[in-house]
Amino acid sequence: MKWLLLCAMAMFLLNLSSCTVYSDITMKEPLKLSLTKEMRENHISPENSELLGALQDIVEKNPGLGEIGKFSLLYSGINGRSNGQYTTVFFAVNRTENTIKNIRFTLNVSVAGTYLMREYTVELDDEYYGDLAVNSAFPVVVYLNETQWDLLSHITNENLSITISEYSDETV
Repeated sequence: MKWLLLCAMAMFLLNLSSCTVYSDITMKEPLKLSLTKEMRENHISPENSELLGALQDIVEKNPGLGEIGKFSLLYSGINGRSNGQYTTVFFAVNRTENTIKNIRFTLNVSVAGTYLMREYTVELDDEYYGDLAVNSAFPVVVYLNETQWDLLSHITNENLSITISEYSDETV
């Protein structure tokens, strides 16, 4: 799984169109981009949102993202800055056997040993996100301060570490 994640990150960061991964894991179904409840209610889709279009392209080019049997959080490589707000986007990936909702966990992201986020509580509540189906990924936008934003420019495959702990969800 580590090699798959590293390969996927290399593709995002280096704009590669493909990457060879040798693995004994076979995906049962390709990953699909899932829109949050809020996006669906506001009719926001990959067709009318540049960000969602870019995320859809990543998912289509990398249908094997995520570890079978687990929930995971993956860095998309998509970062933005608008009106003084800094953001980065992660994928919340559901490769479990059940549709889930009300996902909560503690996130640690470090770059070369320097924390981008430490003990950051993430709550993907049902009110905003809705259900996350099996073999699907939600976009998770995280707002950053200027110091965190500057750290993003130093991310490489070798120095990025993402860990989640204190994970909980509800099965639908």
